Amino acid sequence: SHFFSTQLGEQAMSDDTGPSGSISAAAAPSAADAGIHADDAKVHDHSWIVGTWGNELESRMTIDSVSVDGEFTGRYFTAVQKKEGHDIVGNWFPLVGRLCESGVTGGFTVGWRSSTTTWNFSKIDDKKVRAFWILSQEAGATWDAFNIGTNTFSKIEE
Repeated sequence: SHFFSTQLGEQAMSDDTGPSGSISAAAAPSAADAGIHADDAKVHDHSWIVGTWGNELESRMTIDSVSVDGEFTGRYFTAVQKKEGHDIVGNWFPLVGRLCESGVTGGFTVGWRSSTTTWNFSKIDDKKVRAFWILSQEAGATWDAFNIGTNTFSKIEE
């Protein structure tokens, strides 16, 4: 419920944040706490993400490049534009994202004309990911500013 999520959010904020809403040094985990050590660095092949992907709504994204650190860039064409009669040529929006070190999870963000969507995904295999997304838009100080959903993206062989 709205009351529960608001109360939970306020409680979490009072537990972990300072007066400005930023995470305090005491609440932030150190690299050692997270199990990260300088001599443990591994290089993973993140190239599986490069290419064109489509989802069940017929939206398309193309990942152009990925760094050894898992940062990637590309572009996104939403099926909403297609339903509005826009041609796929010239109507792509830039996307930026990052894979976790092992490459099995990641996320990317697209800034639209008047909203932003962020997807977090989990790799099923080299040709399929399942994603949870949240779209935020201007709607005042209400929960109406957020839409949430899921997508499954499959790699399109070109």
